Amino acid sequence: MGDIKKPSDVILVVSILYNKEDCLFIAMRSLTETFGEGRVPDYKGNFDFTDYYNEELGTPIFRRFWICERLHDRDSLSEIKIKTNLIEQKFSKEGKRQFNLDPGFLSTENFVLATTKNYTHRIYLRDGIYADLTLVF
Repeated sequence: MGDIKKPSDVILVVSILYNKEDCLFIAMRSLTETFGEGRVPDYKGNFDFTDYYNEELGTPIFRRFWICERLHDRDSLSEIKIKTNLIEQKFSKEGKRQFNLDPGFLSTENFVLATTKNYTHRIYLRDGIYADLTLVF
């Protein structure tokens, strides 16, 4: 029998999809107000793998990553996803989001994203939130 231990805390990473720079700054400010200080690496990528968000966000769509400076308890992923959904809703206009926020946890073992969409490889956490094992190290 293994000993039950609390796992190490993890890094909160939030993917931000946006079309306008002012929306990126609103998203970053909201994430900082909600979760604490963060940073955004210089990398800015185009998001053109799918047209899923085009009608809602407009084109072209860009992606940046916001990385929280403090570590988080792994048990908080569903709570964080609910908070990012509320941020998206707060800044929506005419029923359309101005940006998309996808939070996840980066650890020494893996990268796990939070999602509201169930699928065969996703594990239900709570409150309508699933964990998607996105990357294994």
